[in-house]
Amino acid sequence: MEKFPYIIVGQGIAGTTLAFELEKAGLPFKIITDNTRFGASKVAAGIYNPLVFKRLVKSWMVDDVLPVALDTYSSLEKHFNTKFIHSLNILKPLSKQEHKLWEEKKEEDMLNNYISGVEAGTHYAGLHSFYGFGKVTQSGYLDTSLMLQTAFGHFVENKDLIQERFKYEDVSIEEGRVFWKKSQVAAIIFCKGSYSIYNPYFSFVKFTPTKGELLLIKAPELPQTHIYPKKVYILPVGKSRFKVGSTYDWDDFTNTPTVKGKESIEERLQDLISVPYTVEKHWAGVRPTVHDRRPVLGFHPEIPGIAMFNGMGTKGVMLAPYFAKEMVKIIQNRNYKIPPEVAVSRFWKS
Repeated sequence: MEKFPYIIVGQGIAGTTLAFELEKAGLPFKIITDNTRFGASKVAAGIYNPLVFKRLVKSWMVDDVLPVALDTYSSLEKHFNTKFIHSLNILKPLSKQEHKLWEEKKEEDMLNNYISGVEAGTHYAGLHSFYGFGKVTQSGYLDTSLMLQTAFGHFVENKDLIQERFKYEDVSIEEGRVFWKKSQVAAIIFCKGSYSIYNPYFSFVKFTPTKGELLLIKAPELPQTHIYPKKVYILPVGKSRFKVGSTYDWDDFTNTPTVKGKESIEERLQDLISVPYTVEKHWAGVRPTVHDRRPVLGFHPEIPGIAMFNGMGTKGVMLAPYFAKEMVKIIQNRNYKIPPEVAVSRFWKS
């Protein structure tokens, strides 16, 4: 029998970053993916933002995860001679109350590395008038589609990728050993995004998948100098095109765009910009969010060869590279301790 040491199921942002870390560690693997099925990673805007605007606090673990993410994507850029990561400051429109909060917090040691300025009375071309603006640095976006496509080609060329739909009935467990299609494997690591709600091995994990929709618009009169967030985000992606999103739907788990979603985005978009635009594309995807909004990683509490690396949610671009490294440490040393708040065991009740 042919032996596959590690099987990665899924090639979204989680599966891809994990595969690169296994490759770097010299650990052989195979990725199983049905490339015709589009998960959230393939249609995501890929924005990385160090702040949470609702409470104006730092994003969870940002001081740790962001440097690792930027270093990882920069290394991949050099390896493939392709631009994936784009640094772009955020220009956040503020109400009078929000402006006061930003003024109070901008000098705090925890935030001054990320807030580069707070303005009042300034007008920016293409936007409606607002009381003020907050400026955020160390932000930008990852071209997730290009990165995943490039990685896909790399893994195919190296014969590390199997293009087929993963079937749970192909897995068997005999005397503590795990087999896929009658071949023994060291581990099967599930990185299936929102499809994890159908995973029989991890039905105890509290996933709350969230459908999101976004538009691609063309707006020649809107400056391409910042990311603009105000009930929607507007992300410039070149040639007067902008990605605009998003929506949150906890009932519809399909990847089908809806009229309702499009109307919701456009209504909020028109409250933010004052220039004409045309809609060129409309996408939808389902985010693999978890009940407590933290990643899920580690081995099954009772089946040592079954593992999960998932639940990156809306912050996946920032979180995935850091926790991919943590997952490899777990693979290399089953006694390695990770924070309880990200361990898959936090949902387990024996």
